[in-house]
Formats: sequence, structure tokens, C-alpha cells
Amino acid sequence: MADVDGACARLKRALRRAKFPRSRAGTRIDTELKRGDGKTFVAILRHALCARSKPVSRRVYDRGHDLVGVESPLRFTERAFRATIDVFGYKPKLSASQFASTNGFAVVKMMTVIDVLAHVEAMEVNIEREVAREASRRRTSGGLTGSLLDAGPRRRSALEPRFARGRVEDERGVDESNDAHAHTFCDTDNWVTRLGDEYDDVVYEAPIRGVVYTNPGYVVHRRARSPREPVFDASVSIDSLRVEFAEVLGRLTRVENELTEVAARCLKLERREAQTLKKVDRAPAASRDASPSILSDSVEIRQADSPSKESTEEFIARYLRKLRDVVREEETRFDC
Repeated sequence: MADVDGACARLKRALRRAKFPRSRAGTRIDTELKRGDGKTFVAILRHALCARSKPVSRRVYDRGHDLVGVESPLRFTERAFRATIDVFGYKPKLSASQFASTNGFAVVKMMTVIDVLAHVEAMEVNIEREVAREASRRRTSGGLTGSLLDAGPRRRSALEPRFARGRVEDERGVDESNDAHAHTFCDTDNWVTRLGDEYDDVVYEAPIRGVVYTNPGYVVHRRARSPREPVFDASVSIDSLRVEFAEVLGRLTRVENELTEVAARCLKLERREAQTLKKVDRAPAASRDASPSILSDSVEIRQADSPSKESTEEFIARYLRKLRDVVREEETRFDC
């Protein structure tokens, strides 16, 4: 009985921290908890996973566990237990049917709900820390100009195209324009070295506002580049080169396949020519003059210093036509 009372007291403290709604009549739930009422414990479990913390509920839903629209207590308990195992790594000691039963298993049910509430509270704290850490990282990512930009407008992405009015002052004067293409490029390295010396905040107003024009058509905020920050221009160039290189490789592969096929056909024709020559050698002298040859009607051999009369493509096409004619003649002669 002492274990039941102690577990009941711990659960009531956890329910107060979780802001579990009290009954409208103001009755106490001690009797229901000590009796192990399944309806009450399912309601507590539903509140812990669906209403206790919105970030945790969203995290549970993102993991593929939809618990909001489930009305059946037993089915909700089954899905809730699968969610606790998947999201929190916590496996309840009771089965879903035992937890949703009308009476019994009071202490185990209390400890299960206490553990689930503790896991939800811990995950909520971790999510809040992650959000705060991310916000702090974004605030400090501005580097030298971060403190000057905190009170300014919302930053845009590094490669977001836009046209804005800017003011750049250098030794030649002030340049103002609505077109981002017309802005003068700022020497940011020179500005960083001169900042704080004889130049005040009016000089190089655009870099102090955090705006430099690194690419025509794009307005990029000046930030202290960290080693992990990707270089956008280089990455885009590398991606385009990869695409071009892949296209070139594809073309070379197709050419290689065609040349391999041509070489195989040439080898086959050479073997047939060798067989034909052997037959001609065995035949009488009168029939040797009538024997076909691949090079019988070919063009004379061109000297090295003589100009070419046809292109490489024309030569290959003519040679292939000659090969086809020879093959056709041999097939016709063999069929006869």
C-alpha cells in the first residue's frame, strides 16, 4: 500500500508540472489512480504525448506516429507505446491491453506514465536548447558586422536575387542606383583594414550595413566566412563542370562503342578475305583474276605530302560502303 501511495504522490506532482486539466467537479483522482482505472491513464497518456508540449507532439508526428485522431483507447495505447519506443527509446513494461484495462496494475501504470512524462519533459528541454543554440549561431554568424546588423531588416539568403537601392561612397564619390548591376564593387578587405582608423562610419556605408555586391544581379550580405561555410560561386561552377564532364563522357562512350563495333566488323571481313585468298590460291590460274578483293576498287595510296581530297567522315563512310558491298557479294556467291 505504501508503494501505491508513493507512486500516486509522484504522479500527482508530475501531472501538476505537465498542467494536466483537473476535473470540473473538483473531485480528486486518487481513487481512480490507485484503482488503476484504464480510462484515466489513457487520458493522461494522451495529454502527455498530444497536449503537453507542441514541439514534442510535432516531433512525434514527424516520426510517423499520428495519435491525435485515434478514438479507441486500446488502439491509441498501441500507437502511443510504439511512439515511445521509436521516439524516446522507452519500452513500457505493460502491454497495451493491460494498460487500457479497466482495473489493476495500478503501480506499474503510474510508473509508466511518470516515465513518459519525464521523457517528454526532457525532450522539450533539448528542443528548446537546440532552438536557442541555432538562434545564437545565426546572430553570431555575422562576424564583424553582426552587432551592426542586429537592429536592421531581416536578412535574405546568400544567393537570393533582388534589386535594392544602395549607397556606396569611395574616393571617387557617391554612387546611388536602383539596379544592383550598377553598384560599384567594394574592396571589403581594404575596408576591414581601414575600419576604425581614420575612416568613420559614414565612409563605405554599404559594407558597414552588411551589403556587398559580389555578383551582378545578386545582393550578398557581408559575413565573416567560417571554414564550414560553403563557397557558393565555386560550388555552382563545380556543379556545371560536372554536368559538362558527364556529357562529354557520354559522348566518348558512344563513340567508343561505335568504334568497337566497326573494329569487330573489320576483323570479321579480314578473316573472310583471308579465307577467300586461300581459296584463290588453290584455284586454277584462270580464275584468280576474277576473284573479288576489298582493295580492288579502292583509291590509290596517297602520299604523305599530298593534300587530302576527302574528310575523315567521308573516308569512313566510303570504306563502310565498300565493306557492305563485299559482304553482300560474298553472301550472294556463297548462297549460289
